[in-house]
Amino acid sequence: MALVLLGLGASLTGAFAVSQPGAAALDPGRTATSPALQEDEKDLKKEFDRLYKEAKGDVAKLLELYDWCEAYGQQKYQKRVLNAVLKIDDENARAHELLGHEFYDGKWWDDEKKLAKHRIEKEREEAEAKGYVEYKGRWVDPADIPFLERGFVKDDDGNWIDPEVKKKLDEGWVRQDLEWIAPDQAENIAKGLWKCGEKWLSLADADEYHSLTGREWRIPYEDLLVIRTTLPRATADEIAKDLLRASRDVERFFGRPAYDVEVLIFRTQDQYNTFAGGLGGQGGTDAFGWSSVRGAFFADLNWLPREQSYEPMGAALWDLNDENGASFGRHFSRFAYGISAVETLDSSPDARERIAKSGVNNATLNAFYQEKKLPPVLRFGFASYVDRYFLETTARAGTDAHWARKWSIQNVTNEGGLDPLARVLGMPLEPSLDDERAAADTSKLLNQSGLVVSFILDGGCEPVQTAHAAFKEAFKGGDKSTIDRATRDLLDAVRKNEPAYRRWAES
Repeated sequence: MALVLLGLGASLTGAFAVSQPGAAALDPGRTATSPALQEDEKDLKKEFDRLYKEAKGDVAKLLELYDWCEAYGQQKYQKRVLNAVLKIDDENARAHELLGHEFYDGKWWDDEKKLAKHRIEKEREEAEAKGYVEYKGRWVDPADIPFLERGFVKDDDGNWIDPEVKKKLDEGWVRQDLEWIAPDQAENIAKGLWKCGEKWLSLADADEYHSLTGREWRIPYEDLLVIRTTLPRATADEIAKDLLRASRDVERFFGRPAYDVEVLIFRTQDQYNTFAGGLGGQGGTDAFGWSSVRGAFFADLNWLPREQSYEPMGAALWDLNDENGASFGRHFSRFAYGISAVETLDSSPDARERIAKSGVNNATLNAFYQEKKLPPVLRFGFASYVDRYFLETTARAGTDAHWARKWSIQNVTNEGGLDPLARVLGMPLEPSLDDERAAADTSKLLNQSGLVVSFILDGGCEPVQTAHAAFKEAFKGGDKSTIDRATRDLLDAVRKNEPAYRRWAES
């Protein structure tokens, strides 16, 4: 039985037919090693050579020949055919794809290693052009890093969300403040009720319930702020508006925002004093006595033994029993927010792990502060800036937007004027409270630390601004040694420009 060989574009009839691509059907009795089949292969080789010569220089015919090779089981010639195509048309997509090449960055690549290297270089170039940074092996927008660090993912609308939150919402749960309400109780929220313990109460009754320490409201605002307070909810809402404005200064100074900054605000002096100093077996939360310097402090001993939870945060007084309580409370709550924001960004994670295992004691508290990236003058200074040196962005017509800074500097003047800058920059972690005079000096020092931050942020001194820009970049990166160096450079720039600092204080 003879083998019928056909030219390109013809149809096949006779004894040798194709049953499936790449496989030739044999007549009964033929085997792969039979002389007859070997003769067929020789004939196919001759036919390929003839067709190849006929197709040479013609892309369309060469690609037909590629298909012919596939049909007649002559795959060994296909690469030769495709290379011939590329000699004529080096951009022929089908030939490249059949050869396993990949199109990237405007050209075809036939070397995987070279492509991988170029891809890395190209991605780096494009990412850096966008201002992206490398984070855990991939390029990301620096603004996304805080969300990624919190384990957030993007929802279908491109908004960042906690995966657990998304899961709850998908299951029909509803969140009231920070508490999840089961689907079968969600109707109470629609009725305007608030869950207090196991009861659902009206707002007035809920305010009463939360007026006691240990049962404070815990109210989230956007993803930036949580207010824990014994104040009425409406008062907390007004405070939140001011603190959310203050949150802009966090990014101005540190180059990155702080999320879920929690502050604790008490409605009476007794509540504040008890929380700070302890009473009736309840331990105090103020390690160094800062709570007696101002109506706000950093609660660095706030360990909850029942929950086995360490919750250091800024605490403040907003005294409802004092006619000036709201005026002073605004400043105190701002200080609490500022110090909590600093803690959120500089949280001593290693020491916190130790505290979680063994509680707060001298050793763990010392480790907590040793791990800090910021010196006291910037740690307290930022809080004091938020408290006393902020720009009044909501000032009514005729009101000086800089009144807070001028009022604070007048306080310094009334206490004898500016101290040597070196003393302020070397501000200690522990206040001097030996007597009334020492306490007043400490209060003045705290005030001036805010003035230093005011000079950095708003003073317009070019060398300081340059050093501050480098500090922000270092702080965004997070490496402690880099931050240490940038912090030293920033404070050195302030020190070298003391005359400009003093002029700023007098302006």
